[in-house]
Amino acid sequence: DGDVVLLGSNLPHTWSGQLDSDEQSDAIVIQFSTEFIAPFLRLNESMVIDKMLELSHRGLSFEANDLLLSKMIEITEAHGMDRVLKLISILDELAHHQLKTIAPNSYHTIVSKKSEFRINKVCSYIQANFHTNISLKEVADLIYLSESNFCKFFKKATGSTFSNYLNELRINEVCRLLIQSEKAISQISFECGFENLSYFNRVFSKKKQMPPSKFRIEHAIK
Repeated sequence: DGDVVLLGSNLPHTWSGQLDSDEQSDAIVIQFSTEFIAPFLRLNESMVIDKMLELSHRGLSFEANDLLLSKMIEITEAHGMDRVLKLISILDELAHHQLKTIAPNSYHTIVSKKSEFRINKVCSYIQANFHTNISLKEVADLIYLSESNFCKFFKKATGSTFSNYLNELRINEVCRLLIQSEKAISQISFECGFENLSYFNRVFSKKKQMPPSKFRIEHAIK
């Protein structure tokens, strides 16, 4: 809730998540072309927006506030020039926000439809089965590659190694359960696919810069 991202052109992406109730999730998606925004970027006042858009090829994540969220809701009800002005206002607001990049420097865009199909197949499989013991051979066999060729293909497609990508998914789910449940940390780690508790603690601490017990305390729902 409250996630805001800016994705540049040709950056493959998908959204997935889990809910603990029957409530639906809503998302606001605003799309605009390079050709549309180009005239505004020629203005001196748009320099910060231009710089932000240059960074967006790696994907940008922002901390949302009430003002920004209200502007995004308002744009869904706007028409004509009012909609254009509201978009520029949102971009200007984002350009003055603290941001962080999402994709790593080594990310490469996939241009082949065949490669796109293959990486989608692999990522969908990992998403559905990350809580189990997924082997490298298992995912390589999905797209009929040797393990070594799969590793090269996956790294080029995602900018991440298979093991790191898998651990990212697992740690994200661990964080959700730490915040939203009272289950023991060891139980959560096993449910999310970690078979070794000491390894889980090392991975979690490296990715979150703190042990899971501290993460749970700091992110406890008040």
